Amino acid sequence: MSTTALNLPDNPTWKKLLLSAEGSIGKNWSVYEDPEPRLFDRLIEDYSNDMDTLANQALELLEEAAKEGKPDDNTWAVLKEGATLLHHLQTKGYTPEDDWEHGIDVLWKALGAFAQGAWSAFVENAGKDVRPRAWKQEKFVVDAILTTLYQLPGDDESRIQRFFNSKMSRYWKSYVLFWVEIWGEFNKGREPYFQAWDYRANQKLTTYRLLCYRLENFETEFPAHPNKPREAFDYLNGKRDEIPVEKKIRREIYFALFKYLRESGEQNTLEEDLKAIREILGDDDVFDFLTHHDSLSAEDRGRAWLSFKDLDERWQANKKLEHKIMPALIAALKHDEQNVREDAVQFLQPHENELFKYLRYMERREGPEDSEDGRETFKRIARVYRADAAKKLLENISFTQQEKGKLLLATPRILETRWEAGDFPNHNDLLPVILATVNHEDPEVSAQASAFLKRKSDVIQDRLNDLIKDLNQEDKASELMASAIEYGSEAALKAILEKCVIWVASDKNGTLVDRASHKARYVPGAVLALTNLLNNRQDLSKEAEVRDYVFHKVLDDQQNPTVKRVFEDKKLDKDELDNHTTNEIYRWCYSLRERSKAYADIVASQDDAVRRPDGSLIPEATFSMGQAMLKLLMEEQMKEREIAVQKWITHLLGEMSDRWFFEDKDKTDIYTKIKSQLERLAIEPLSKRLPKEENLDIRENLVKILGNIGGRVAVDALVRTVTGEERERAARQELLSEYYLKPSKARSEEASILLNDAVDNAKKTMRLLQQLNVRTFATGVVLIMGA
Repeated sequence: MSTTALNLPDNPTWKKLLLSAEGSIGKNWSVYEDPEPRLFDRLIEDYSNDMDTLANQALELLEEAAKEGKPDDNTWAVLKEGATLLHHLQTKGYTPEDDWEHGIDVLWKALGAFAQGAWSAFVENAGKDVRPRAWKQEKFVVDAILTTLYQLPGDDESRIQRFFNSKMSRYWKSYVLFWVEIWGEFNKGREPYFQAWDYRANQKLTTYRLLCYRLENFETEFPAHPNKPREAFDYLNGKRDEIPVEKKIRREIYFALFKYLRESGEQNTLEEDLKAIREILGDDDVFDFLTHHDSLSAEDRGRAWLSFKDLDERWQANKKLEHKIMPALIAALKHDEQNVREDAVQFLQPHENELFKYLRYMERREGPEDSEDGRETFKRIARVYRADAAKKLLENISFTQQEKGKLLLATPRILETRWEAGDFPNHNDLLPVILATVNHEDPEVSAQASAFLKRKSDVIQDRLNDLIKDLNQEDKASELMASAIEYGSEAALKAILEKCVIWVASDKNGTLVDRASHKARYVPGAVLALTNLLNNRQDLSKEAEVRDYVFHKVLDDQQNPTVKRVFEDKKLDKDELDNHTTNEIYRWCYSLRERSKAYADIVASQDDAVRRPDGSLIPEATFSMGQAMLKLLMEEQMKEREIAVQKWITHLLGEMSDRWFFEDKDKTDIYTKIKSQLERLAIEPLSKRLPKEENLDIRENLVKILGNIGGRVAVDALVRTVTGEERERAARQELLSEYYLKPSKARSEEASILLNDAVDNAKKTMRLLQQLNVRTFATGVVLIMGA
């Protein structure tokens, strides 16, 4: 039967060709008996050497297959054998009327429509045999079409342009990029072709992007063809001078090279890989591209920059890079490799200003995106300067006291080392900084400062003693005192409260006393110290500070210049103690006799001793009388100061017992502890003291304490006090009635009787007088008339 009338798809020889499609063009990898070239010769014979018909039907098959895509497993064979048929016809001398222009268009369209896959699309989630073979079949098609296009008539430049403009996938373009079937005579020297400012420049950029594609996807798209990424690397390395100058493409090349060298399995160090990239792209570009390498960890980015021997010069030349370079270099300080850490330390040591400037930025930056604050940064800086980091921080005026304390607490080893040091900085310099940090807004930092101060209570007490001796720096003393109360030992608390007692008695340093009262109010340990001070009264007369205050206050209260002048110097000068002065002292002593019996007794007992026989005053004796009076006045004033101290102590205990001062949630537990201490230590002595206390203010404070504490003992004390007062009042009333009211009433009644008798007698006398007057008048009238 003649086969010339059959369509190509129905031709038996064509079907055999499709079955033998698993082979490269020009070769026979088929298991069938007829090689591919012989089958094409037979196909031509079947069509009676009608090459036009064969070519046209082959082109139709290619067009249909390209339009259909890949609907079945036979499509790839049709495309491959259709392109090979055109190649075979061309080798036999066939030339169509349009000189292959239509055939070339069809082949490029078929290639663009068919070559859309990638290696990963064939191997993902597939068996070892099926999908790689499918990829190989697609490769056969691409190979056949490109070989045919290379063999068909046409200039190389047009073929190159068609390649770059085709719709092939990026993978296939990258895969066949350097094939001779594409470049022709330009294969060995492609650079001259790209030397133009038109479309060729874009083709050159596309070429390098395809090389980057190979390098970036070496693991997913080219695992079975490792020569492809290596070929791209060798090309870039061998033609480094031809790489475009555009920053964008050079940056893409940098990232592609970096990924390939770091992840391709070669056991090179980061420095070695960077060196290879720098040889290709140059130091300047690599240095710049590192700033944009966000996928690289900060530690490794710092390590990469440290590989530049001229890093310091580059940094100084472009200060804008500081915000990128500094974080990476600081991160390199905690790199896993010791040599990297040492290189970072050596480089950063001369850059103190830049380091602390960056530290200030990290400490004061705001925003929820911040993963760390300045504490972590200061830890890294401490790796550079070690113990000197504390010194450099304290000397830096850009940080507040609280910021310095917070940063130092982040490096406890350095803080402890410098605390015990003999030179600057030591505890004298560090203590104010840590004290300022106690009130930090961050609870964690505040707790760290509190814990540290509690461990250093002895030093705090020693420093407090020094400051109290010289109160020229009241602010520092106030801060230190408050901290010593809160974080110091029991001995420090006791010493401070005893000092406050002296200040209250001498009416000095009210600000310090108020600050100490405020802090002690929330310290459970203060209950015992205050109770002891109240019960075991301190002999204030032994305190020079109180004695001086009382002495001068007594002299000032007398408002007598002569007395003040004589006794203020505390010595007797006979030359100054003249008659006038002696008389003034005596008059002053005499004026005090009405003050109380004690004063009157002194005047009475010494009045004779101070006078000579002629009645003049003896200066020495008068001065002694004045001293006795002054001593008595000082004793009275000293008692008043003792009462003032007791008022302060009981008032403070009253505040400590009042829940109103502990309304904050964080102070509830403190109040519970303080109340427990009051119940255990204060309620018994205070309840015994209350009935005997005469000062109303102190009694009021005691009643407030007992009322706030509550409990049986407190209630019994209050009841005994109230009922005792009522009994005392009743007894006084009965005594008054018995010895005063009743006798007074009796005397009043007797006086009333006597008064009534006197009135009656007076009335009788008045009547007699009236009668006598009338009689006398009548007698006178009679005598006159008789005369």
